[in-house]
Amino acid sequence: MYADLPIEIREANGTHVVFVVENPFRESASSIFTQYHSGSFGETECIEEENVEPTTKTGEYVGLCMHHTQISIVTIWITECNATEISFLTDSDDAEIPECCHPQEECRTVQYEFKLPCVPCPEDEEDADATDEVGRRNLRAEANVDGTTKEFEDLTGHPEPNSNTDHFCVIEDYPCGPDGDKVHVCHYSARDGYKTFCVPESDSDALRFYPKDYCGPCVGGYATA
Repeated sequence: MYADLPIEIREANGTHVVFVVENPFRESASSIFTQYHSGSFGETECIEEENVEPTTKTGEYVGLCMHHTQISIVTIWITECNATEISFLTDSDDAEIPECCHPQEECRTVQYEFKLPCVPCPEDEEDADATDEVGRRNLRAEANVDGTTKEFEDLTGHPEPNSNTDHFCVIEDYPCGPDGDKVHVCHYSARDGYKTFCVPESDSDALRFYPKDYCGPCVGGYATA
């Protein structure tokens, strides 16, 4: 685990979030791969920065935000290819970098995934109530635990008939299905790992109960169901 957060938000305007990535370790990283959403139809960009010194920041990235959840998903892989006895990674750090990132060799690798908020934090006193509500939501999220795939499927097995409600994930962000009338979601369970599901918009509301879940297909080479 890193000592300092390896990602820093520079700007957020509701539709895009500008951020930089930093090497949080005391030794140089052979490479840092950053994958983020860059298009309206689920396109992702994966950028590699080589020989990143400690506390060194990358250039700015601009991630696209989802329509209704107002977050942007960013995945980071940090590699160490010249391991020594004082290496900051170990042989058990074997995260898999997807082929779309074009990794040059297999190295010790750790992977991190972040949900970046696309709405700036309120700063005025008049927004104090909103801040309190955000805090309450965060506490509820921290209290949630990972659920099994069966529990998730049970939750999504009874869609609500009200189609006028804004749902957690929307078709405009990640359409799927033969007619493009469903939405991709990524669900995590300790037993099954990350799996992609294609569900109706109303079923995506179940993601609110799982802090590691997010809209769109799972990134990083995870399994698809």
